[in-house]
Amino acid sequence: MIALEASRRGGPYVNHQRIMDSRLGEKYDFVPLYIPRMRRLLSPVGMYRFVRYIRLNKPDIVHCPGLEMGGFVSVLASRLAGVKNILLGVYGSGNEAIRVPKWWSKRVGNLLEILTLRMVTICYGVSSYVVNWPNIRRYAPKCYGIIYGMPAPPDLSCDCSASIRSELGLSESDTVVVSTGRITREKGYEVLCNAMIEMDRREGVRFVIVGDGEYLETMKQKIKQHHLEECVLFLGYRSDIGRILSGSDIFVLCTLHDTLPTSIIEAGQHGLPSVASDVGGIPEIITDGRNGILVPVGNSDAVVNALDELIDHKCLRKEMGGNARKVVEERFSIDNMLSRLDDIYSSMLTNDQ
Repeated sequence: MIALEASRRGGPYVNHQRIMDSRLGEKYDFVPLYIPRMRRLLSPVGMYRFVRYIRLNKPDIVHCPGLEMGGFVSVLASRLAGVKNILLGVYGSGNEAIRVPKWWSKRVGNLLEILTLRMVTICYGVSSYVVNWPNIRRYAPKCYGIIYGMPAPPDLSCDCSASIRSELGLSESDTVVVSTGRITREKGYEVLCNAMIEMDRREGVRFVIVGDGEYLETMKQKIKQHHLEECVLFLGYRSDIGRILSGSDIFVLCTLHDTLPTSIIEAGQHGLPSVASDVGGIPEIITDGRNGILVPVGNSDAVVNALDELIDHKCLRKEMGGNARKVVEERFSIDNMLSRLDDIYSSMLTNDQ
């Protein structure tokens, strides 16, 4: 039995749900591990109940994500519950955050990362960028290597572009620029907002923003102040990302830091070129000028220039979009990721016997 952390919205937890729904579900007995709210976990009673919950499930492996407080607490609880095999997928780190409120916060976070890594059996990273972090190289007992995030299986059997454009009030002649994710400043939505304002009401260009987060209302207000409501659609949280991507022309992600965003992989599945920040693991997906355009972090002018180039040159974005699909097929196939996970699970269970 393999317990995977679940119940939260976000990349790692969506990824775990996709693992549970995959073909590996025919080989392993997956159990979602529902994590209580952090304030409950940090109390003795809350930790006791969580440890008891893990013991009742009797997992052979607990598969946890992250090197943040949630990862530390879940790994600690698994150890207290007597779980021998703990697999840690490193999707991110609290030390990557741009805004740290206190000087000591990073030191505490760094200590928790070290303790987390020392308690796990084996870890893997979602990019080469992650695998080469100093803490992983120094303190992880064993690092399997890279297993990229699990993109949603695309439904490429039919063309949904016409139906989704009609549903959203977009014409076939519009150039649609889409961005999906958590609408926060750290994910670069302030940068994207400034870029959209700089582009003003460019004829035939529509922006589609998918997701929710703390910066969403501020972003809406700024767009309203500049009278750009007709040019920018805010869709909120959606479960049909594939349909929206199929009806779009360009993907944009202005994140200030990222280990390896699955959203760019999914955009490539649907043949979209990406304009993305040259940061973290993103250059492992995007080769500048081949399947997208990399821009300096936080530079809204560079975002505008990159978008203008792809908007003005339809043949270029079609060529880059085709290359993006090839890159995903060659390097980020779902079967390859599942096979690598299967290899880790099997080896952990074999060594436990």
